[in-house]
Amino acid sequence: MGRLADRQLGGLATLIDTFTVLAQDKMRDPVMCTRVFPNLNWSMLKALFVFLCLLRLPAFAADWKFEGGATPIAYADNGKAQFQFACRGGDLAMAYWVRQPGATVATSLALSLAMNARGGNVSAGGDTSFAQDFPMIHSDGSSVLVRGPVARQWARTTQRAVETVELAFVRTASSDGPEFLEQHRFGSTGSSAAIAKVLADCG
Repeated sequence: MGRLADRQLGGLATLIDTFTVLAQDKMRDPVMCTRVFPNLNWSMLKALFVFLCLLRLPAFAADWKFEGGATPIAYADNGKAQFQFACRGGDLAMAYWVRQPGATVATSLALSLAMNARGGNVSAGGDTSFAQDFPMIHSDGSSVLVRGPVARQWARTTQRAVETVELAFVRTASSDGPEFLEQHRFGSTGSSAAIAKVLADCG
């Protein structure tokens, strides 16, 4: 059964590829394509080409996930870092966790946090939000845990994120401005719904 299904899927993929090539060839050589499919006019071929392109698109998965239970949590994970909002003891908590930080972050006692939820990079500009001086937690990597109004404000901002959210730890020098450490970017797809479920549990 599995081999039959594989052959059927393989045949479908080949058919899609064939029609896609023919549709592209139509743009370059109308005579060739109409000879192969004399009953297809140009409008039909364009519609078929669009349909087949949609079939070839990969499955679209949400960047943000939600897990219920005793501690409801919404999170995005890029493999190297995780950004999360959780309802811990009835209070909203936000965390940024980097699995293998560099020496500067791994040995810091406290750092600030920066977030750009407008699709760009964290910077000293107006499109970046800052949360100041939080104790570092060094356990299986490095992280900060933020509670209270800041966590709730950043949750709302993340729900409205445009395409991506980038976070970084921040060390502020006396005259050189902020130094961004361990910058990581997360997709925003599904953030609004996932975070809304956590906020509903946290009141």
